[in-house]
Amino acid sequence: MDANKAAFRANVWKIALSEFGSGAMLYIPVIVLFLQENGLSLTQVFYLQSIFAIFLMLGEIPTGYISDRWGRRNALALGSLLRFLGVLVYALSSSIPGFIAAEFLIAMGWSLRSGTVEAMLYDSLLETKDTVSFRKMIGQLRFYFFFAEAISALIAGLLAAWISLRAPFVASLIPFAISFILSLTLAEPSRHIPDETHHLKAMGRIAWRTLRKPAERTIILLYAIISTLGLSLFWFTQPYLQQIELPLEYYGLVHAVVVMAGAFTAKYTHTAEQYVDDRILLFCVSLLLTASIVTLGVVSSIYALALFVISRISWAVVTPLTSDMLNRMTSSDIRATVLSLKAFGQRVLFALVTPLFGLLVQAFTLNQALLVVGIVGGAMVAVVLLMMRPVWGKIPA
Repeated sequence: MDANKAAFRANVWKIALSEFGSGAMLYIPVIVLFLQENGLSLTQVFYLQSIFAIFLMLGEIPTGYISDRWGRRNALALGSLLRFLGVLVYALSSSIPGFIAAEFLIAMGWSLRSGTVEAMLYDSLLETKDTVSFRKMIGQLRFYFFFAEAISALIAGLLAAWISLRAPFVASLIPFAISFILSLTLAEPSRHIPDETHHLKAMGRIAWRTLRKPAERTIILLYAIISTLGLSLFWFTQPYLQQIELPLEYYGLVHAVVVMAGAFTAKYTHTAEQYVDDRILLFCVSLLLTASIVTLGVVSSIYALALFVISRISWAVVTPLTSDMLNRMTSSDIRATVLSLKAFGQRVLFALVTPLFGLLVQAFTLNQALLVVGIVGGAMVAVVLLMMRPVWGKIPA
């Protein structure tokens, strides 16, 4: 038993290292520039991301269900491998078909890891009877992920400026390979696995039961909106830096600062529960994010980069906060499926609105597009917060 507990305790640091490797996406700070260098317009970049979101959407719940049935370790290992292959295809491609193939592999890899990392961590802590540490640990995982992304961003900016925009893709293969190897060494926690034969029906039943509950439904909806706004703002960042004429070698630095702000926020989000009701915290960060995007829609200045930091902080709070809420409201046999359902909602919304972002940047100026996104997003947040009022007491505080 002690050996088993030691193995599950080891899972925690292995997951952390795997997340660090997974977060070392050196290509992220320059991906828009890379795609534009290969002939894509900004509108086409948004369309490509819409395709990526559709791939994620199609794979999200089935892969969460696979994690619940096939095993957390297997799902994480396969997900890490697919992401590695996706970045490899990106590094070798220079046309839209190759980029779409790369996005498919990366999307399937993300889908397999989505929810599974959190479920693996929670179930490992459950084995060691330490679930009270989950909020702290999930925040630390996000910190390691973002820290790796920040360090990678600094390197990426230099690689792009000194070598080529393709170099960061090649360099990303090393940490992705390490993440895959670490995933293979994880100990598989015990899970209650129902004797299911009709798997699609079972997935549908879990999703239906979850969405019928107003408390869970509003958490999933709010997460979908906030994450979509946060992710969409990332795709506006590099065009914004171009607009204010920031030199290429500083792109990585800007991305690193923004990401590190999110990293430290995620790391210490768990401490906020000592001072602020979780529901109030969720309310505040939602309003803060939408207000930042609206402000970016009317300001075009290097000083406005602080708003990207504020937005990332808000987004960084929402992920561990909503995951912890849903974990406390679900059982182990459906946990990864429910967490994947949460991510699925975000994928659906992002897939639907990303083509609209492409049309916005084609029809309006960058600032006008950001203003529209902020106003519409703020209205959607307000509607969901109003929907929360009748079930406020059923949402974990």
